[in-house]
Amino acid sequence: MLTLKKINFFIKPDLSICSKMYRSEVIVMTKELVRMEHINKTYPGVRALKNASFQLLSGEVHALVGENGAGKTTLVRVLTGEHLKDSG
Repeated sequence: MLTLKKINFFIKPDLSICSKMYRSEVIVMTKELVRMEHINKTYPGVRALKNASFQLLSGEVHALVGENGAGKTTLVRVLTGEHLKDSG
């Protein structure tokens, strides 16, 4: 699936010539690489993931951060197929 993604960026000219920043927009086509929606995973006595979603488009870089026990490892294990999701 290809998605149109609008990217905003600023062009900053040489400050000795001009101190203004010019806003510009570019529309690029991106390809969806990964999509996980409404993922639930429960271990005995523990709900590790509740309605978790994740999307990755080509050209993007993500960092998965959170407190201990937040479900980071479980999400990656479900994504890679090491663990089966309960639903989603």
